[in-house]
Amino acid sequence: LQVIEFDDGSGSVLRIQPLRTPRDEAIYECVASNSVGETSATTRLTVLRG
Repeated sequence: LQVIEFDDGSGSVLRIQPLRTPRDEAIYECVASNSVGETSATTRLTVLRG
């Protein structure tokens, strides 16, 4: 599992690859903080077989 994080100019991107079923299916949380505060977001990742 490789995790790549980069800034695309309009925000940050987190890329997880390669995805495998069902090992990488989960609820992921992103937490960002700076001197004025902290925020977080969660999402569920579902890997579909093609």
